Amino acid sequence: MTEKSKKMISKILDNDEVKDLKETSIKDVLSGNIFTKSYFLKQAKLILLIVALVFIYMNNRMVCEKQLTRIDKLNKELECEKYISMVTETELLSISRPEEIKRMVDEQSLQLEQPAMPPYKVIIKE
Repeated sequence: MTEKSKKMISKILDNDEVKDLKETSIKDVLSGNIFTKSYFLKQAKLILLIVALVFIYMNNRMVCEKQLTRIDKLNKELECEKYISMVTETELLSISRPEEIKRMVDEQSLQLEQPAMPPYKVIIKE
């Protein structure tokens, strides 16, 4: 190590804040007295910022989980509606078959008949 780095290390270790932290015991940590040490008092704004960011992160996570739950619920509902739509479409296709239409007309005795000639366009010339 160079002289310059040794001086810096000794300067840091001789600092009152470092000495204060070295004298800290487990009893101070458990009782909460560690927060009255000068190091923590100087860093109070940073600690509050970190705590605020943690709360924002937790809130964001909860909101995301709620949205994911809602998306999952809506996807299940969409799938159910797709099945209902498919069943309805199948029923409508089966009703629109010519044989089915003829049977319904006969059941209700509407006295309709199938045309003998195909349809044609009427063109009027002026």
